[in-house]
This record gives sequence, C-alpha cells and structure tokens, in this order.
Amino acid sequence: MGAPPNWFIAWPIDAMALAPSLREGLPAGLRRVAEADLHITLAFLGAVGAEHADRAWRRALTLPCPVFRVEPLRLAALGNPRRPSAYGMVLDDDAGRLTAFIGEHRDALRAAAGVEPESRPALPHLTLARPPRSAGPAIRQRASAWLERTDIPAITLQLDRFVLYTRAPDQRASRFLRVAERVSPEAE
Repeated sequence: MGAPPNWFIAWPIDAMALAPSLREGLPAGLRRVAEADLHITLAFLGAVGAEHADRAWRRALTLPCPVFRVEPLRLAALGNPRRPSAYGMVLDDDAGRLTAFIGEHRDALRAAAGVEPESRPALPHLTLARPPRSAGPAIRQRASAWLERTDIPAITLQLDRFVLYTRAPDQRASRFLRVAERVSPEAE
C-alpha cells in the first residue's frame, strides 16, 4: 500500500524567480526540493480523504485571491530548533499582509476539511532543502553554516494563484501533484 494522502493549499513558486545561490551549492546531505514542489503553504490539511480536501478547496474558492509581492525576510532552519526538518526562507511584504492572510484564513480551510485549527503562528516560508530523517549533527552543522554564509537575495516573488496539492503517485520527479488551481483576477 502506498503512502497516505497529504493535502494542502499553497501558492506555487516559480523556481526561475529564485536567486541561483538558493538552489545551488547546498551542503552535502541536504536534498534540494524539486522545482515543481516549491510553494508557500496557505493551509496544511494532511492525511484527509479527497472529499475533505475538496471541501477545503471549495472554501478556498470563496476567499479573496489577491496578488502578493513578497521578499525574503530571513533564511531559516524550520521545524524543531534542535533537529530542523527543512531549510529555507521566511517571506512577506513590509506590511505583513501574507502572514495576516494566512492567519485569517487557514483555520477556516482546515475546518472545512475536518481538521483541527493550527496551533502555531502563521509563518510564510519557502522550503528549499530537507535533511534526511537520519541526519546527524554534521549535516545540521553544514546546513547552519550554509544559512549563515548565504546572503538574503534581493528578489521579489509574485504570488498570484492558489493550488490544491496532494502527494504525487510517482515521487521520482516531484513529491506533489497539482489537483486544482485558482488564478487571481489581479494577475498580470
């Protein structure tokens, strides 16, 4: 039997908009996130059935769909501070509009899918790399050094669509499959 479903609603990121320093030169032991999988999560739904994910998606279609233009605020180790599960960057605009939008809407999307509210504060982030589950201190130290020596790029990312994602059946090229998409009416 395959892995359970893993549903979420997110803004996809165009890898071409990222600075090469963020996609190249990762320390040994980190796995780069596939270009097709780059995203900023609006609402994580988890291992719900397709019908529950569809309810959340229908709810997402009722939300405003503004275009956000965000910039990297900092590079970060994500997850447990002692044993990070990902490395990437935190993003937003100067007014914190993306953080506010996620905080305002993600629990309604989770409720529509029958999922409990999120317990953590909203943190718009883009995962760039992951360590293996068995990563030891050497990999984490190299990853921390990479974060410290990598300059925060002067880029602006345009978030102009929501996508409903699930786990891809064949994960050799991409971990996630785009199931549905909503483009902002403001998209250029």
